[in-house]
This record gives sequence, structure tokens and C-alpha cells, in this order.
Amino acid sequence: MRIAVVDMGTNTFNLLVVEVDGAGFSTIYHNKIGVMLGEGGINSGLIAPKAYQRGLQAIAEHMEASKKLGVGVVKAFATSAIRSAGNGGNFVNEVISKYGVDVEVISGEREAELIYKGVEASVSLDDRRALIMDIGGGSNEFIICNGSGILWKQSFPLGMSRLLERFKPSDPMLASEVNAVESFLVEGLEPLWLACQQYCPELLIGASGAFDTYRSVICFGNDTDQPICSIGMDAFDALHQSLLKSTLAQRRLMAGMDELRVEMIVLASLLTSLVLRKTAIGRLVQSNYSLKEGAIVELLEGKIK
Repeated sequence: MRIAVVDMGTNTFNLLVVEVDGAGFSTIYHNKIGVMLGEGGINSGLIAPKAYQRGLQAIAEHMEASKKLGVGVVKAFATSAIRSAGNGGNFVNEVISKYGVDVEVISGEREAELIYKGVEASVSLDDRRALIMDIGGGSNEFIICNGSGILWKQSFPLGMSRLLERFKPSDPMLASEVNAVESFLVEGLEPLWLACQQYCPELLIGASGAFDTYRSVICFGNDTDQPICSIGMDAFDALHQSLLKSTLAQRRLMAGMDELRVEMIVLASLLTSLVLRKTAIGRLVQSNYSLKEGAIVELLEGKIK
């Protein structure tokens, strides 16, 4: 049996199609479509008309792909931009009525749970305490966990689309703008700093998204098909410094750069660097798995109908 999950994120709508084999699954197809739902309205609480139409078109394309692949079940999850938008409910209802998709609008806390489930399927945690970080367009999820489960989790409405609209950084970013964004994040993430002081995670696991881009740039021409990748701290810092100095045009020419992330990757890198410095975590691992894979795990467990 083939099942599909659509992660209706703020910047991209991601489709994952898997073949179910007993209690496990194997990936058949995956695709992401840029929707930029936050463009032109995220901080005012609305999905702007052009973004709204991009979202509907992405669902249409994902449903067409699922149909061609013989998918039996399609489950979609709407996250930050949709749950916080005044017209998010209308958007979801239109997706359901037009395309027959089973859409669940999930809270930030629920999003964090599914991200944990996905990462857990790719990384052996054992007794190590890890901080899982998922950088989104509308929100960022942080989960402190070990092999036994979640110790702490929180979703923060400080996604990259929100930061981009709020600060409108220069190209390249000015030092004063970097300082302003960092100060804003230090204050906004205060519960995270306190939780890290309490639980002392020793490993940062970056879940998909921006972390996939770090991996593809750092490991360009020398990558593997493994779902996880250890990223050296020196390598990440070198990339971060390069991104801070880069223009949009220069980033577009970087080998391994994802075109969908060229605009927001500097802010994402800034956030990642800040978290590493504030928590004094000395090891960084990237995981391809995140919300989509977590949802697949729960579907197989019968926890999602």
C-alpha cells in the first residue's frame, strides 16, 4: 500500500509518498513546491491573494502526482502560516472541497511531536540528550529529548518569513541588522535558553529544511544518500560567515544552494549559529527526516486516522 503526507509549510508544500512494508516504509517519491504563503501578509495575519493561489496550485500538483503513483491515502498537515492566518480556515476548506484532501491544522506543540517522531526514525539517540531544531517560515520548533522520549518542547512564532518581513535586511546584511535580529531572537527564545540550562543537551539535530541546504552546500560533490549527516562545527561556521557576507545573487551561484532558500538562508544560519553559541553545544547533525516522516510513523502506528 502506498500512502502520502503533505506538509503544508509556510514556504514550501512538501509531498512524501511511501510504500508501506509491514511495520516499516520506504520512500517512493518526494517533492517540494515553493508557495511562500507568508509573502505580503504573514505578520498581518493573512495569506495574501497570490500566495493563496500558489498554495492551491501546489496542492493540485501534489494530488496529481499522488494519483499517478497509485496512492491510497493522502494526509495533509497545515502549520504556522495557515493556523495563524485569518483566512487560513477558508484556505483549508477550499483544499478539502476542491481536492478531497484530509487536512489537519496542527498546533506548534503537535508539530514538535511529529518532528520528534520523524527524527527518531533516523537518529539513534540512546541516552544522549539532544536538541532538535526545525527552522520554518512561520515558526521554529525546538525539542529536547533522549532515547526515552521528549523532555521539553516548544514552538516559537519566529519563523524566517516573519523575520524577513519584520527586519527587511539589506543585501548583504549589515552588521547592525545582524545585531538587531540576534537581540530579537535572544529575547524571544528565552524559554529555550532556560530549558537548555536545565537539560544540558550535547547534540543539536537539525531537522530537514535549512539544515538540508547546509548539508548540500558543505558536502557538495561528496554527499551520500544516508538520512543523516554529521556537520563539522568549523565547516558550519565557515558557511555561516560566507552567508553573512553574501548577496542574493552570490548565494544563487553557490554550489548545492536550494533556490527556494536563497532569500531566507542567511537568517536561518544566523539563528543556527546563535543557538550553538548560546547553548555551547559542540556537535551538529542534520536529519532528512522531520514532520512528514513523523506523520508516516504515526499513521503506521494507527495514531493518525
